[in-house]
Amino acid sequence: MIKLGKKKRNRYYAFFIACCIFLMCSYPKIKSSSSSVGTYTLQYGGYIYFYWDVIYGPPAKVIWSFTSENSLVNIEVRLYDNDKFAAFQAAGSGFFYDVYSGVNSQASGVYELPKDDEWCVVFIHNDYSSRFSESSVTAKVDLSVYGLINWPYYFVVITLLSKVIFNVVTLIIILVYFRRRIKREKIKQELI
Repeated sequence: MIKLGKKKRNRYYAFFIACCIFLMCSYPKIKSSSSSVGTYTLQYGGYIYFYWDVIYGPPAKVIWSFTSENSLVNIEVRLYDNDKFAAFQAAGSGFFYDVYSGVNSQASGVYELPKDDEWCVVFIHNDYSSRFSESSVTAKVDLSVYGLINWPYYFVVITLLSKVIFNVVTLIIILVYFRRRIKREKIKQELI
């Protein structure tokens, strides 16, 4: 066992306690984002899609926008999970999250992902009344993720865990200190 002087040992204890306090008072805040842009001419039934092959879920958000050359064409923005997007590509139908539908030359919005999955954002010309019209559409999609782990209770768990670790380490330091103090007292009494 390494023997340290009292001053040096106290410095190590103080440093260790300071690190524990830092862990207890702080939590990671990381924002990561991935961006995709595409311009395509869409005829009736045509679509642009942006796909992420990594699993994301709450609290991740999809930030989308588009501009359309033809303001008379209804552009829908849909969100598909992995399985539903495969069904959409195969059969042209399937369950989707309706993010936006409207006749505008431009639109934008934010949509929180409802569950953990691989996601696809689809911009589709699905306006039957404008089926003979086409439009050049420029779409942009950002995926923003907050936190180191994509889990809604992450900050609560990391805060509680850091407090538990701090309390356990503090208790161990106190027990070691008093154990050594009692041991020294016994040695002093034996010498007397």
